[in-house]
Amino acid sequence: MENEFSILKNNLSIVHKIDDITSLFIEILALIDFYHEHSTRKQTQSGDKQTISPCLETQLYPGSSDIPYDEESSHVLDASSKFHSRIFPDWQSQSEIEVSQQQDEQFKTKTYHCKRLISEKKIQLLHPNEIFDITSTPMNIFGSGDWSCVQQGGIGDCHFISSLICMKYIEDRTGKSLLKDKIYPQDENGNGMYNPNGQYQLKIHVNGEWRMSEIDDQLPCYRFNGNRKPRQLGCSHSVNKGELWVSVIEKGYLNVVGDGYDSDQVRGSDALFGLCRFIPDVVFDAPMIFESDKEFKKLERRLRNNEII
Repeated sequence: MENEFSILKNNLSIVHKIDDITSLFIEILALIDFYHEHSTRKQTQSGDKQTISPCLETQLYPGSSDIPYDEESSHVLDASSKFHSRIFPDWQSQSEIEVSQQQDEQFKTKTYHCKRLISEKKIQLLHPNEIFDITSTPMNIFGSGDWSCVQQGGIGDCHFISSLICMKYIEDRTGKSLLKDKIYPQDENGNGMYNPNGQYQLKIHVNGEWRMSEIDDQLPCYRFNGNRKPRQLGCSHSVNKGELWVSVIEKGYLNVVGDGYDSDQVRGSDALFGLCRFIPDVVFDAPMIFESDKEFKKLERRLRNNEII
């Protein structure tokens, strides 16, 4: 008897649920018919194409608003400009800086992390004119150096430096700007150039948009007694005296992705995408490439055609 009562009770619950669903379904059909009739009448009166009413749109898509898509996406990009407790604005909203010969007041950024280098390696931050003898050493951003001139410093960013070397190699090989057009100010050919007052901007793609990383030209150097120049740089640099592109790009990039010169374990694949938009393959299967003749030939062909870095 108890089992029969339990079965009857369950059946009644099911019937109630079916009745609820049926009632809800009828209400939905009535709502659809109402809005269909309303929109059809509106179309007949105005002669315009049928459009979904704002009222129906709000009910069908909760949280939607009258804000246009472009404006809403702009709000999202603006909100994503702030990270690492700093703001990296959309590049298009910034005016490009020009070369300034004013050296009386050197440009200086508000904050740039360098505590670890200063405490562990006895580093001091110096301007290029304090590092090099500018009376005998011409200062430039991109001189005659190629990929082989890059030398890593005391910062734990070997993966980033490897990617930087690869990008410079492809740039020199193809003649297509991957790095030269990312540093500002620029010359008439669109290449980064030396700015005596120390202000630089790096153009980098992060959080869905090209953004600006603004830095000064203070670079970490090892301390020593005396006034001998050039000083030994503690950051990554070019082995060519007076050539600054390696140091400027490193400083600008670390400003975005981490804690400045205190950064550690910087991913090289992110740098490839951020600076030249090559899509990284983080699951690259090297054994499969070398074991398969077909895959190896495909890799060789794509390298030859400059399709991969």
